[in-house]
Amino acid sequence: TNPTTNVGTFSPIDMLEKVKNLGKLWMQPVSVQDNRPRSFIFDESQNFDNLMNTWNITVDGGADWAHLVTWNDYSEGTQFNPSVRHGWINLDISSYWIAKMRTGLEPPIIRDVLYLSHRTQFLSANTTFVTAKPMIIREGSSPARDTIQVLAFLKSAGEIRVSAGNTQYNCTVGSGISTCTFPLQLGNVSAYLYREGKLISSVISPLEVEERPYNQNLDYAVSSSRRDVNGAPIPDPTSEESSSSSSSTSDAGTSNTNPTSSTTQRISGVSGSIRNAKALGLLSITSSFLYELIPT
Repeated sequence: TNPTTNVGTFSPIDMLEKVKNLGKLWMQPVSVQDNRPRSFIFDESQNFDNLMNTWNITVDGGADWAHLVTWNDYSEGTQFNPSVRHGWINLDISSYWIAKMRTGLEPPIIRDVLYLSHRTQFLSANTTFVTAKPMIIREGSSPARDTIQVLAFLKSAGEIRVSAGNTQYNCTVGSGISTCTFPLQLGNVSAYLYREGKLISSVISPLEVEERPYNQNLDYAVSSSRRDVNGAPIPDPTSEESSSSSSSTSDAGTSNTNPTSSTTQRISGVSGSIRNAKALGLLSITSSFLYELIPT
């Protein structure tokens, strides 16, 4: 996971280009994280870094297909499938790169969204349940780290403030996609976006960092300023969706609309028909959270 560089000999981009130069198709794996208690190993995904990195390899390298590895391998901790600790968030984030891959366009960001990632224990934490053989980092993985990360999709520049236990952090970021990474601390974790001294958006993690957890769990928990703890969308007070009190939500946490309606038509008008129904469904589920799929 997380190669130190995506360019140069034997880098992911280099291998992708070599295959395509042979006239072959390339399917690039895209992954979130990988933690395997049953195999006593884990890979360090470095919060959201691995997800963004594998998507950038896919898009920048011109891969023909993207393989989300995996949908529901909970025993390996690799799942994109919505779950208690991840919700729909990894799919929401992926929808940006899916749209970019399918259309060749940079999706404009029309809402400020914060995503928060952290483990709920330190790598060296002593557990109350004695594990016979705890997980160790897999050879070749990125270096292990204890960090909090905020992934921000912003309409314009702002200041991100993070509260971690008794410690406060802040960073200034520009418009577009940015990350801020800080040392992990015990206690509750939350992040806030300020612009010109005004609170714009916030996300509070439902899980705290424990000094002595029950068992080893190196999974990164994630939360979003656009989703509540049940995964339902949080209306943007500046958007039309907040004024529509009659709109209902589906089990997916999105408006009950036909997944092959206007969004599909706008995609097909730019990039040709989309034959992968699953990818199409993913776009219709998640695209409303970050951006307009195609600029008008």
